[in-house]
Amino acid sequence: MITQEFRPQTFKEVTGQKLPKTVLKAICKSPATSPKTIILEGAFGTGKTTCARIFARALNCKHQTKDGDACGKCEECLSDISKSIYYEEYDSSIVGNITDIKELKETFYFNESLGYKVIVLDEAHLITPQAQSTLLKLFEESPSGIFFVLCTTNSSKILNTIQSRALTLKFDLLSLEDIEENLKNVVKRFTNRY
Repeated sequence: MITQEFRPQTFKEVTGQKLPKTVLKAICKSPATSPKTIILEGAFGTGKTTCARIFARALNCKHQTKDGDACGKCEECLSDISKSIYYEEYDSSIVGNITDIKELKETFYFNESLGYKVIVLDEAHLITPQAQSTLLKLFEESPSGIFFVLCTTNSSKILNTIQSRALTLKFDLLSLEDIEENLKNVVKRFTNRY
């Protein structure tokens, strides 16, 4: 799919979102001492899930840049993130109830000696309050090598007990200048490829 082909693969390629990118790169540089639950909040299409995928790459990149970005060249960076052992993504509209979360719990564990695992719950505001309570316990009991990223367009529907234990990063709408610059970069990459 052409949209996937031109999706950013490093934080450097992501247009705008300076603060979220800076914070996520800082976490990649010092993951052991960083918060393990992160909420990415913003309107549709602002780059939340894209940045979550890049975050998983950068955390496990063998040649991470000085500022904590993925190199974009190593085996982990070039592999299909959806098939990576370091990344799992769930659509909360499908797995948002307490039964689903309990069943998913078994898949969340990870051998820390392999690196860091990022588990993304997309549209996290659709998870029922009861399931969020189950998640909270899971967040608190999980090994230190697992990061949970909740992507949402409405963080007010995330339990306060989760918000108080999570790092929240706000994704803003892009300016017209940013959109124009991004389109120019896509056209340039498309022209060079074809």
